[in-house]
Amino acid sequence: MAAIPLSQLTIKQATPSQVEQSRRQTWIEWNRGRSVEEYLRQNAEMDKCSFSTSDRFFTWVLVPRDEPDTLAFLSSCETYRRNIIVKNDSGVKETAGYGIASVFTRPDFRGKGYASHMMRLLHWVLAPHELLPHFPHGIWGSPPSQALGDAAVSVLYSDVGGFYERCGPTPETPGWIPTAQRSTVWPVRTDNVVFRPTSVRWLDEDSLTPLLHQDDRLVTNELALSSNTEPRFTFLPGDDQVEFQIKRYLLSLGDSEIKSPKSFGVSVPEPPSQAADSKSDGEQEPESQLAFAVWTFELKPQPSRLIICRLRATPESFPPILDAALSEARKVGVEIMEVWNLPSEFEEMVDQTGGKTFEREDHWPCMAWYGVDDKLESTNWKQIVKWVNNEK
Repeated sequence: MAAIPLSQLTIKQATPSQVEQSRRQTWIEWNRGRSVEEYLRQNAEMDKCSFSTSDRFFTWVLVPRDEPDTLAFLSSCETYRRNIIVKNDSGVKETAGYGIASVFTRPDFRGKGYASHMMRLLHWVLAPHELLPHFPHGIWGSPPSQALGDAAVSVLYSDVGGFYERCGPTPETPGWIPTAQRSTVWPVRTDNVVFRPTSVRWLDEDSLTPLLHQDDRLVTNELALSSNTEPRFTFLPGDDQVEFQIKRYLLSLGDSEIKSPKSFGVSVPEPPSQAADSKSDGEQEPESQLAFAVWTFELKPQPSRLIICRLRATPESFPPILDAALSEARKVGVEIMEVWNLPSEFEEMVDQTGGKTFEREDHWPCMAWYGVDDKLESTNWKQIVKWVNNEK
């Protein structure tokens, strides 16, 4: 079948029937051993979570303009709205950012440029049009009729290298630019799990929310106080960012015999000598002394792993956090523990504890910056915009 001209295509929000069809298509490649019924049920349960409410989660499909509700759509993807903090010349502002997932084209439609074009049009759905270049009507027809229009940035995780960099809002402008893609991993062995006699608090699902909201305030204050002048942004850990990772893992267990872990993180108090200098008797631990890690698990693909998806630590608190995470990984029975973009101040400890750091060949974090009120030339934003707290 000949490719349909790009000017005859558009992107739109999927109907319920198109959503189900999209999931049946992606099941073929992403089922990880689940039946199609289990896969659909897991997605339906994810739809009920707070991060998937009607104004935060959408499935999008690329369709012919004259067949908007067809089930033979050409490509599909999903977007999740997240709250972010942006620091620029105007100060600090909370606004919207989007995570993009599940980009998929069924095999018989591949090789025709459909996924690339869907992603190019997605910029025109997410971003304010006044912050984008002029829409290329001559080759793409009209812009999408449905638009959210409030994104300062969008991000995705690429398993196809720099493919998405070529998917810009016009043929001449860049799309999603790869950013830091370092992983640090530790093999989970008996001899590297040496739990230090430090008092720690194990965190279950219920105890994560108040702690992550504390972390949100710290993240915001740190960005506000930053002396850096280039635009910077961070997703807020307490805005469902971490919950999404944990819920996805728990639902992936389905009816399997694998027991759900009780702990998804650990917090560590500041050493007494430091804490004593910073608070009076009877006072609660101030937020500035918060030290913790939150994690989730991935059993497939192999090797199975514990992944830390939010880390706040100092050189003093990192060793007991590391030991606690390795202890939990060993208890669950996974093979490795992983952290993305571990701060450089912990590099020496990585070497001392048998870990290694390397550049990943998959799951590249990629970002497309639109701005808040500060439209940047497409040739320079990728050099100056910084994604802070770029974690799993």
